Amino acid sequence: MSQDHLQIGLEHHRAGRVRQAEEAYRAVLAAAPDDPEALHWLGVLLTQAGQPAEAIPLLQRAVAGREGDAAYHHNLGQALLMTGRIDDAIAALTESAALEPSRGETFLALARAYAVRRSAGDATAAVAALKRAGEQGIDTPDLHHDLGIALLASGQPDEALLELGRAIAKRPDYQSAAFQTAMAHRAKGDRRAARNWLNKALELNRDYAQAWHALGVIDAEVGNFELAIGHLKRAIRCSPRSQAIYNTLEGILRKVGKPGEADLIRTTADALQLMSALELGIVEDDETDPADSAPMAAPSPAIAELDDRLRMDAGRERIQEALAGISGLVSPARATPAAITHLFDNYAERFDHHLRDKLSYAGPEQLQAAIAKTRRDDRLLDIADLGCGTGLCGGFLRPMARQLVGVDLSTRMLEKAGERGHYDRLEPADLMDFLRRSPDSYDLLLAADVLIYLGDLTPLFEMAWKSLRPGGILAASFEAGEVERYVRHPRTRRFVHSREYLERLGQIFGYSQRLMDQTTLRYEHNNPVTAWIAVFEKPTT
Repeated sequence: MSQDHLQIGLEHHRAGRVRQAEEAYRAVLAAAPDDPEALHWLGVLLTQAGQPAEAIPLLQRAVAGREGDAAYHHNLGQALLMTGRIDDAIAALTESAALEPSRGETFLALARAYAVRRSAGDATAAVAALKRAGEQGIDTPDLHHDLGIALLASGQPDEALLELGRAIAKRPDYQSAAFQTAMAHRAKGDRRAARNWLNKALELNRDYAQAWHALGVIDAEVGNFELAIGHLKRAIRCSPRSQAIYNTLEGILRKVGKPGEADLIRTTADALQLMSALELGIVEDDETDPADSAPMAAPSPAIAELDDRLRMDAGRERIQEALAGISGLVSPARATPAAITHLFDNYAERFDHHLRDKLSYAGPEQLQAAIAKTRRDDRLLDIADLGCGTGLCGGFLRPMARQLVGVDLSTRMLEKAGERGHYDRLEPADLMDFLRRSPDSYDLLLAADVLIYLGDLTPLFEMAWKSLRPGGILAASFEAGEVERYVRHPRTRRFVHSREYLERLGQIFGYSQRLMDQTTLRYEHNNPVTAWIAVFEKPTT
């Protein structure tokens, strides 16, 4: 049962349903407190939710249970890095890199750790780590940017300029790369070029405090003190709590004979520093309960907050991609409803001819045979044809239907389905929304050539279970692939699913698998498209 909970947790985690993932992981740990996978993924989830300190004990226990897993050491290193335990982070990431030398992301994290620590030799170590990441195929603007900074820190400004130039060539609006280019020119003694690049950075972002600060420093170096003071005050307005800017401004004010203003700047900086310490919990509070810092056994408020963001944010796909970058966890995917609607509204007029005559599409016949093979009686059924399109399946569904409902996002496709006269009702809706609104309503759910537009099928299996009556069946076609779970084909933009993934989802939600046949669904460019024809039954008890 613990493995079921773990698989459920992973499916929820991949789909961004982080509260449910947390519940599943904790259920595993309640039964098996030392389960390394549950410890690991709960630790990853807490790290993603911004609680790396709570994640670290879990990740350490996971590593102890599976010392040879590079991903476990990598994710522990990431959490340690986020909490400022840099030496420990470097040790964990170094171990991960030794176990899996081809993982470029680990070398990126290792370089960040060296850059933060800044001990003797760390800049050179960061350069080496970033070059190793590049050797593993990472060729992003951020890689070249970070390598440029590391080269500059190691005393190689010319090489730094080359890497920063590559970053800007890939991303012309990369303001930090422009700023670092200025710093490289300054290191070479070329203040004019440095000033030009700082102005470029400020063109990209007028509130770029570091650039105003650097301009102030350069002007102070050549004796333009009033101009420098103006730049530094502008920097403070952009970043009111930067101690470095206050320190620079205080020093210049004392140098030009303005001790009163310098004292005011010092007092302001000290007050802000104390305020920041209090906010971060650095100043001790005698009323703090030491137990408050223990790893939480109860659901995490931070995970609940992350779940709310994923539900409300229009850019949830981007958030999930960012989360995946922390852990290597595969991001969920589906074709967007807008894209599907646009595709099939424009495809409606030629859909039947193209699919049947050009592609030799045989999905309706194959699903009809599968249902006939698995039906237990001849009673009339309440049926929903999910993604019904132009109604190609309506003809064989009608004789067995007491009520036949067609559901599709494309109104143009529904118009064509209506012309066939098979359906009692046609609904323009997303199939997940439709199922959510139809609890305990159907004896048969049919999904013919529609689940190729969904990657993560966990919600579909869950909502179908709720929509089916006891004894009801889910009959569907899926494009087949030799993949771990599912993958989006780069050319067709459709999803292929593995048999193991489909069978595991059936088991997780309690379906009985009545049939899983491999077949040829259609032909494209004279090549067969392999598919699974599957029938899952909701048990009567």
